Amino acid sequence: MASLAPSTTRVRPSNTHFSTYSLGTRCEFELADPQVYGRAVETFLAGLDELDRVASRFREDSEISRLNRSAGSPFSATENLFELVKLSLDGATLSGGLFDPSIGRALIDCGYDRDFAHLQKVRGPIESLLDLGYQNGLTKLDYATNSWADITLDTHARTISVPPNTSLDLGALAKAWGADRIARQIYEHTGSPNVVSLGGDVSIGGDNPLGWPVKIVEDPDSSSPDGPTLNIFDGGLATSGTTIRCWIKDSKVFHHIIDPRTQLPALSPWRTVSVIGSSCSIANVASTSAILLGESAVGWLESFRLPARLVDVDGNEHTTSSWPGTL
Repeated sequence: MASLAPSTTRVRPSNTHFSTYSLGTRCEFELADPQVYGRAVETFLAGLDELDRVASRFREDSEISRLNRSAGSPFSATENLFELVKLSLDGATLSGGLFDPSIGRALIDCGYDRDFAHLQKVRGPIESLLDLGYQNGLTKLDYATNSWADITLDTHARTISVPPNTSLDLGALAKAWGADRIARQIYEHTGSPNVVSLGGDVSIGGDNPLGWPVKIVEDPDSSSPDGPTLNIFDGGLATSGTTIRCWIKDSKVFHHIIDPRTQLPALSPWRTVSVIGSSCSIANVASTSAILLGESAVGWLESFRLPARLVDVDGNEHTTSSWPGTL
């Protein structure tokens, strides 16, 4: 599975809650109606399995892996993969190319060539991690690369054409898209309003007039202070960041948000960005793009009227004007 953003965890009663470890991260949901719990669990697990089979580049038999191996030829895609790739290209257009699904080769060259659990992991402040990495000789990768603009979709034939020597990584978008899809499926199959979190990418299924309290934390496995607790009524919330999913390769430190302009981990003033959107997929595109946009991110988010919270490398909080009050 692709990158895990700093987690957003549900504040919940236990009798309607289900949690498991899948896709390289914690995945969970909560229901409004405990009487449909069993069916909701079945729907949730089936959705996780389907997402893994479609989007995991660490499975040789996944659809994304087969697409990457077909680079240079049109690939007949399922509806799910076609929709996911289209969303990623829409995100590239929205961000002016910063949200680029064609950075798979760069991630591999930076050492993210296996499940994150098997990498030499490291955690720490972004400034010290990146200073260490770049001081140790981390420089721009010097190979020519294709970009998202070279990927072709044929809607009528439902084929995807990826240029030769290009590898797609759908990254956190697959998680966000999966959260949207699974939350919708649980509501359709059970009739119960619900909230789904896949590694901290949160999506709301159905209408719960009371809303869902959601707590933002940078790292649930450390003693770092928690962020705010929000009450989310619809859409989704995504958090992207650069301080948790880090690893060491050849004595250099890398993180998972790749800047397509350098094909290297982004040097950003932001350690985390959280965005609320009409869907978790839209929120994820925006939060990842904001990391890459750097200082201009707040104005860019404001231009789309997206509620957002940005935490800089010194721990200072910045919010857009529409960011909601906390509980």
